[in-house]
Amino acid sequence: TASSEFALKAFRQFGAGYIVKPFEEFELAGVVNNFIDRTKGQGSPVTGDRGGFNPLAIPNGTSMEFLECDSLIYLKASSNYTKLVTVNGEITSSYNLGKFKEILGVSFIQVHRSYIINLNHMKRYEMKGIIVMRNGDEIPLSHSERALFMKMFRKISK
Repeated sequence: TASSEFALKAFRQFGAGYIVKPFEEFELAGVVNNFIDRTKGQGSPVTGDRGGFNPLAIPNGTSMEFLECDSLIYLKASSNYTKLVTVNGEITSSYNLGKFKEILGVSFIQVHRSYIINLNHMKRYEMKGIIVMRNGDEIPLSHSERALFMKMFRKISK
């Protein structure tokens, strides 16, 4: 960003780093490496522990549920709420889908205006525009997201 006034907000959101423009390449590399370490489970932004439980706090209106991101299969928008489908059941959050899009890591992608999926729980893609998750649930892939989705997997298969 061009302004340092947002730094505190970034760190409150457990950002991987904060860079003020203009920046040097080594600064950007440091933030990217920090992000990669976090996505590999190298440390918890909350406790600083290496490995172990790295929870995602899910507000549901009356309490906070703590969830390991790896157990999250997909999220579905429901009005101003979000339904989170996990390997252990479902949680309804008072956060909207857009808020989760801001805070989830790189293995989560929005495939439809109402769905964000965890790529690690994807089982199959059917060419009619359906993503089948490991739990058997079928998630629609919107026409507007299809080209990017297919491009991502063409790169992987080469």
